[in-house]
This record gives sequence, structure tokens and C-alpha cells, in this order.
Amino acid sequence: MNKVRHFSFLFLYLLSGRLLYSQSLHAFLFSRTDTVENTNSERKAFSEGVQNDLDSMQAFCADVARSMNFKYQEHSLAGVHFNSVEIERTLSSANSIVHQGDVVILYFATHGFKTRNDTDVFPEVDIYGKYISSYSVYKQLSRLNPRTLLVLVDACS
Repeated sequence: MNKVRHFSFLFLYLLSGRLLYSQSLHAFLFSRTDTVENTNSERKAFSEGVQNDLDSMQAFCADVARSMNFKYQEHSLAGVHFNSVEIERTLSSANSIVHQGDVVILYFATHGFKTRNDTDVFPEVDIYGKYISSYSVYKQLSRLNPRTLLVLVDACS
């Protein structure tokens, strides 16, 4: 009986890491929805399209997490919260919330560009005049050793 009790405690101890930690899908969704009132009908249609894409991405990520039986953690910035300070703060938080074995989806929907000498496969993204290298963000997140890292950049380039 004593051996069974010791084995039970050992078994629970060995499993505790798995029981206390469940894998997560982290969706970092950054979308320039331009919530400012648009007088230009073309720009308004563009903003509504970007918002629809964001809604679709949110639903897609939640569905993927559910089908994988992963905990879903969305880190989404749009509208007035879509700015370089908030994006950098959100990405910095990844260091403490993304664990090895998690799935990470990074999504940018904004203006973007590539320079003539740019050799990165990812474009620079425009956060209202401040430019962020989507490739640098990819490298930052990949250093966290996620199980899978999917990067989607919806931008002109």
C-alpha cells in the first residue's frame, strides 16, 4: 500500500507540469480599421473591408484553437488602439505569455511597403507613420520557440 501511495504521488508530480500547463493558441491581430469618420466613400469601404477581415481572422483563430483543444488567447489591436506604442507593448508581453509548444498567429492588416534594397520576404508595415519590420516581429516571436508560428501580412508591398 505504501508503494502505491508513493507511486501515486510520483505520478501526480510528474504529470503536474502537463496538468498545470495547457497549450495555447496566441493570436496577435493588428488591424488598421481607421475608426475615424471617413468622408471619402472609397476609404470608408476600405475600412469596412479591413474590419470584416479582422472579424474573420478572430473567428478563424478561435475555431482553430477549439479544434486543437488549445486555450485561445487573443491579443487584438484595432481602431484607436492600433498604434506603435500599443503594438510594441503587446508584442513585449509575448515574452511572458507564449510558451514552447504554443501556436502563435501574427496578423497585420495595414499599409506596407518594401524598399528597393529590401531582401526580407516580409514587408515593412505602416503604423500611422512609424514603420515596423514584420520580419523583425517574426524573428522576435520565433525566439520563443512556439510549436507553430504563422505570419499573415495583409498589406501593399
